[in-house]
Amino acid sequence: GLEDDIALIGFKVAANGSLAKYNLVDQTIDAFEDASGISAGNSTNEIRDSSGKYFSGSLLGSYSVDAFTSTGSDTWTCPANTTEAEVLVVAGGGAGTNGYYAGGGGAGGVVHAAAYPVTAAVVYDLSVGAGGPSQGTAGTDSVFNTNGEGSNTTVLTAAGGGRGGGGATTAGGAGGSGGGADNDSSTGGASTQIASFGSPEVAIGYGNAGGGIGGNAGAGGGGASAAGQGTQGNDGGDGGAGKLFSNFTAYGTDSVRGANGGYFGGGGGGACYDSSGSGNDGGAGGIGGGGRGQSHNLTQQEGLANTGGGGGAESATNSGKPG
Repeated sequence: GLEDDIALIGFKVAANGSLAKYNLVDQTIDAFEDASGISAGNSTNEIRDSSGKYFSGSLLGSYSVDAFTSTGSDTWTCPANTTEAEVLVVAGGGAGTNGYYAGGGGAGGVVHAAAYPVTAAVVYDLSVGAGGPSQGTAGTDSVFNTNGEGSNTTVLTAAGGGRGGGGATTAGGAGGSGGGADNDSSTGGASTQIASFGSPEVAIGYGNAGGGIGGNAGAGGGGASAAGQGTQGNDGGDGGAGKLFSNFTAYGTDSVRGANGGYFGGGGGGACYDSSGSGNDGGAGGIGGGGRGQSHNLTQQEGLANTGGGGGAESATNSGKPG
């Protein structure tokens, strides 16, 4: 009882003297007026009340999505009491090209962070890359946390998709996912997408190479979860499949070019040998926004907006489609 009385007197003395924290012989008195004495190393996702009176653990709140789809620079302000966010970064897809042997555009690289550490009230800089604007051009990068803001400074960069091979540039271009090869070259573009971000790891990158040549037509561009396919006879190769991210379904592909939605980073299809040949088909666009390559009775498609899809290749005298 005497010990309790002494502790109570000590607490009142501390309160009267506006002392936030002090030590007695066998115990510590802490009024939690500030962060002194709080070991962040032994705490997880702790949040200090705005009044400064107490600490509490974080709670899983309601899920919401902020979508940035306009190309160029933008910002995201972290909400109050938020310690982590799921982040999906998708680069612009590469464009397909033209010619009887043209390759499809590679998908833009994809970066996913399931629980990226963020700091409340910090304004994070970001940029949204555009698809390759015309045939044979690469997509541009998309970046989250461009300047390394907040307590976690890891910059997440999704690499723009590689251009399809064709014409004077026969090999598929390197990119987040590589462009498909032209028939004059056996080489599909390599993936340049970084696979891991941060130490310890906070995000994973996805990208694959464009298809090589197995016949007389153009190969498909690579996708986020699979390489582009080579050709079969006079048929163009299919674009590599994209990857499913279930929490981003609302910003995924439609039912035609991405069943069930939520797929991102599909490669563009390669062109068939001759669009006038009734038996020749262009390659299918990869699920996740990839554009179809030209067939004898179907025109080529551009990559689907906001998915990082690569553009389809054209098999005659017109233009390959943008990513």
